[in-house]
Amino acid sequence: MRIGKFTPATFCLLALFLTACPGLLRQAYAQDVPFTGVVIQNQTDVRAGGNDRFYRVGELNKGQLVQVDEVIVGWYKIVPPEGFYSYISKAFVDAKNDGTVGVVNADRSRVYAADVNGPAGSYRVQVILNQGDGVQIVDEEGSHYKIVPPPNAYVYLPPGSVRRALTMETQPQTPDEPEAVEEPVVEPEPAVEPEPVVIEPTPEPEPTPVVEVEQPDANEVTATEDPASTFVEPKPAVEAEVSETNTSDRALDDMLGEQPKPTQTVEATEPPTETGPAVEVLPLAELEARFEAARALPLEEQPLDELIAQYQALLSKGDLSQSDAYRVRSRLALLRHDKRIAEGLAVIAAARASQAPLPEPVMEPVPYDAIGRLLASSVYDGRTLPRMFRIVDATTGRSLAYIRPVDSIDATQYLGKLVGIKGETAYDPALKLKIITVEQITPLQSAE
Repeated sequence: MRIGKFTPATFCLLALFLTACPGLLRQAYAQDVPFTGVVIQNQTDVRAGGNDRFYRVGELNKGQLVQVDEVIVGWYKIVPPEGFYSYISKAFVDAKNDGTVGVVNADRSRVYAADVNGPAGSYRVQVILNQGDGVQIVDEEGSHYKIVPPPNAYVYLPPGSVRRALTMETQPQTPDEPEAVEEPVVEPEPAVEPEPVVIEPTPEPEPTPVVEVEQPDANEVTATEDPASTFVEPKPAVEAEVSETNTSDRALDDMLGEQPKPTQTVEATEPPTETGPAVEVLPLAELEARFEAARALPLEEQPLDELIAQYQALLSKGDLSQSDAYRVRSRLALLRHDKRIAEGLAVIAAARASQAPLPEPVMEPVPYDAIGRLLASSVYDGRTLPRMFRIVDATTGRSLAYIRPVDSIDATQYLGKLVGIKGETAYDPALKLKIITVEQITPLQSAE
C-alpha cells in the first residue's frame, strides 16, 4: 500500500486539529457538571476561592469523594465536605434551645468561609442569609459562631486534583455474605427425673391493728352515723386532689404564720362541722348549681364561707346516698382549699399595699461619640489595610462608624458587645462615615 506524501498545507491542518482537540475535550468535559469526583493527591489544599491567593480552609486526601458543581478556569467548585465550616457574626444570629441552632435576625447577613487560622482571617463571603434563615451552630470563636456551611456555600480545589469517580466508587459497598458454617449436632442429654418439691405451709398473716379515730369535741355538731360516713369509694382522681389540697394548705399555713394541722383523710373521718348560725339545708342539685355559678367568678368574689356552711349542713343531715356523700366531701375539701388560698392572697395584697413605692432612678445622659455593637472589619483587617473595627446599629446592623484602635486599649475583648465609644472623631468623605480614634470603650451590655 502506497502512502502519499504530506504537503505543507496538509501538515498545517493536521497541526491545527491536534492543537484544538485538547481544548475542545476540556470544554466538553468542564460543561458536564455537576459530577462526583475523587481527590487524586494527598494533602490537597482546599481554598476559599478559585485562586492560590485565597486562604486555606482545610485539606483533603487521596480517595476522598467530593461533589463538583462547576469548573471555573480549571478550579473545581465543590460542596464543602464534612469537617469544613463557615463563620457568621454573633450579632446577626439568635441562638435557640441548647445553643446548637440559630436564627438569623437581619437581612443580608454575610457568611464567611472558615480560615484554618480562625475568624480573623476569614474574609471570603460564601453566601448571604436573610432574617429568619436557620443555621446549625458548631462552636463559638470570639464574636463569631462557627456553623455548618449553609446551602449554596462552596469551597475550591486546584486544577488537576480531582478526577471523575467511577460508578463502582460512588455506589455503597455491600458486605460479603459470610460462609455458611455447619452447626454441630448436639445430642440430647438424658432425661433426669425432678426431685420432689416439699411445699411448706404458708404462715397466717398477722392481724391488722385497729386505728382509733379521735372523737370530735362535744360542742361540735356531728353527722348521724350511717354507712355513707365510713364508705370509701375508690376514685383515684379525687383522692389525688385531696392529697394536693392538704399539701397546699400546709404551705399556706406557713405563709400565714399558723401551725400546720395534721393531715386528715376525707374518707376516714367526717370533716368537722362549721360552727355558726343555723343554715338552710338546700337540695344537692340546687347547691351544685350554686357551686358551678360561684366557680365562674374570680376567687376573691366567690362566696366560699356560705358554700362551705351549706355543704356541711347538707352532709350533717345524714340522708345522702353513698355517692352523694362522697361528692359533698370532695366539694368541702376543694372549697376549704380555695378559702385558704384566698386568705393567703389577701395577706400578700396587704403586704404589698403597705410598701411605699420606690422613687425611680434618674438616669443622667452619658456623652458618647458612638453607641452600637463592636465588630471586626473584614476589609481593614490589619493585613493589606490598617486594622480598624466597625460599630454597627444593634437593631439594623448598619455601620455607624469605624473605630481606630490604640495600643493602650484592647478592643478585641469587646467584640460582639453593645458599647459606648468616646474619642477623637473625624469624617471620611470616601467612606461617608465617622472614624473615631478610641479613647474610652464602655460596655453597655454583655454579649448575647
